[in-house]
Amino acid sequence: MLLKATSSAKQTRRRMILFSFPVVLLALFVAWKLISMPLLAQRGIDAYEQGNFDRSIEASDSLMFLNVAEPWIPYFNRGTAQAAGQAYSDATDDLAEALGRAPQERRCEVRVNLALAWEMQGDSYFDAGYFAGAIKLYETAKAVLDAGADEGCFEQQPPEEQQQNQQEQPTPQQPEDGTAERLQQADERVTEKLRQSEQQDAPEQAGPDAGQPEEQGDGGGGKVDDLQERGDQAEQEKQDQDSSQRGEDRNSDYVEKPW
Repeated sequence: MLLKATSSAKQTRRRMILFSFPVVLLALFVAWKLISMPLLAQRGIDAYEQGNFDRSIEASDSLMFLNVAEPWIPYFNRGTAQAAGQAYSDATDDLAEALGRAPQERRCEVRVNLALAWEMQGDSYFDAGYFAGAIKLYETAKAVLDAGADEGCFEQQPPEEQQQNQQEQPTPQQPEDGTAERLQQADERVTEKLRQSEQQDAPEQAGPDAGQPEEQGDGGGGKVDDLQERGDQAEQEKQDQDSSQRGEDRNSDYVEKPW
């Protein structure tokens, strides 16, 4: 009887160990995730500050996996690094994804960088002399900013209210300090660039080719191909250098990355 009881106890302990094993693995994984995320984040910060945007992008890629706490941040960080590295199409995709995932109180910050990514892409088109394309990109940046105005991103609180809200739960519409000012500056800047692009594009529309439908209704895709075919290598290198310099000058306008 004693031997039977001992055998039964062993089986019970064995079942408990087997049942608890997945829980232990999950706990170890969560602990590893919590420990590794700050290390990966710091790696991305260092790479971004050193101008190594590819490494910063790789660090953000590593933060994508099972990031259930703040799933918008890796997209925001990766999109910011991509824009700084002039990978504008990927940048706008990631920042738009971050905007959709971000909580309401952080959406204004995302809009700063999303609008700036569209603006910088418009700058590269403007520098290349493709003003119709620049207009479309600046209009997209303006739409991002205008939607932010509807969300209250441009509203700045008086100092006494800011001090009071530091001790209270922030409202969803309340932008972070400095974000409203950045958005206002971006709105003024994009509006002026849009005006300049429209002025530059007006003589082209009045030219002999203005009446051809393929240059008015295809979104400008054919003109991009023509510019690429006509541009010689020396001129292209000069445009790349100008765009690179402009990109370096624009990096200071980004919202700090919320690692």
